[in-house]
Amino acid sequence: MPVLAVAVAAIGAATGAYTRHELIEPVARAAACMESPGPWWCLLRDAIRIAAQNFVLAGIATIAALASLLYKGRAAVIALMAAMFLGGAGLYLYSTSLSAVAVILALLRAASIDRT
Repeated sequence: MPVLAVAVAAIGAATGAYTRHELIEPVARAAACMESPGPWWCLLRDAIRIAAQNFVLAGIATIAALASLLYKGRAAVIALMAAMFLGGAGLYLYSTSLSAVAVILALLRAASIDRT
């Protein structure tokens, strides 16, 4: 289970890196969103940016990691995978400290799932 959890975190990190470097940070994308009838993806860009900077993604990842510690069975695995994906994405999307806590908690739970 820990190997699968790390793979899910890596997929989340790759998704976060792509989102950050292709959608959020390019100056041309920001300039396109400054115009009054902006492209359709400007709302998505702003929502991701605001959620990441206000620790929404990392907070959900931490809550999911804590939920995986409290539950057993399928619910624990689903919460664990959600925590790893969102935590991995949060490591690239401006929420590094809280995302790191979520990933560590989820990794501890992933190691304990194998033993039960």
